[in-house]
Amino acid sequence: PPSDLEPLVDEVQEYYQGEYEVEKILRHKKMKDGSIHFLVKWVGFPTSKSTWQKESDLENAPERVQEYWASKPKPGHA
Repeated sequence: PPSDLEPLVDEVQEYYQGEYEVEKILRHKKMKDGSIHFLVKWVGFPTSKSTWQKESDLENAPERVQEYWASKPKPGHA
């Protein structure tokens, strides 16, 4: 996320020392180049401070990506 964001809890920032924790993935979008970007809700930040992140930027949060995809209806089962 942008460095100008102020966490709601100072300890969150100190604990992660510049690395932010993904709380939840809210949405995704496919880019023209075929890559996928996710709208990420960060731990300690309000939803209004969620940011779009490349899939490759979430390599430290594979469980959140898996949870997001598991929550989506399967094609043909909606």
